[in-house]
Amino acid sequence: MIKLIEQYLCKQRNVTPEQIRERHPNGELLRRREYVISRQLIVYYALMNGYTEREAGDYFDGQDHSTAHYAKKKIHDLCDVYPDFRFDISEYDKVLLGLKGLTDKELVERLKYTDEEKAKYVQDALKEIDSQSDKLTERLDNIKLIIFALKNPGTGTTDGASVH
Repeated sequence: MIKLIEQYLCKQRNVTPEQIRERHPNGELLRRREYVISRQLIVYYALMNGYTEREAGDYFDGQDHSTAHYAKKKIHDLCDVYPDFRFDISEYDKVLLGLKGLTDKELVERLKYTDEEKAKYVQDALKEIDSQSDKLTERLDNIKLIIFALKNPGTGTTDGASVH
């Protein structure tokens, strides 16, 4: 979900996800104003959609919860000072608030995706489903091994080595 927020805001603010993730040679994120505000907005809307400060901060490669807390405060401060920014936020709110409960169809409609963006969304969703399916299959196999070991004591599968 945060990735969708990032894609939408980057598109609206004329920056790319690559730009807002760009780093100095020392590893720190670049601090160009438009990149910083874009990152803060992404974190802000992640928080507004139910993510924790830790989850929102982690999205940018290990930024901690205090960074997310600061981002939320900074967005509120900018709204208080700049009417144009406050207007932008009100427009973003119409699209980005309440995303967590939407179906995939409602999401792509709300984000006003082009056909190309819809196709990319579907590809990404299918990859995520495949990944989740693989993890669930592995977990199910492990549970089956545990059940087998419980039903057949002394088979050597209870030592933990063969059960992940």
